[in-house]
Amino acid sequence: MVWDDAVTAYAQSYAHQRIGDYNLVHSGGPYGENLTKPSESRPNLLILLCNWLPSEGDQSLTQAFS
Repeated sequence: MVWDDAVTAYAQSYAHQRIGDYNLVHSGGPYGENLTKPSESRPNLLILLCNWLPSEGDQSLTQAFS
């Protein structure tokens, strides 16, 4: 894995556009995004991980944590 400054700049720019609304909205850009947020004040980490892992495609990681 290698850090990519272009992806970092894109993510930072999009994050600035979303400041204040707290809505999870995919950017529609060229990079994949996994979005999740807790629905309770003290979320269960395992549930968050299972929700955040693959949004589509290979579900084997999600199944491994279930």
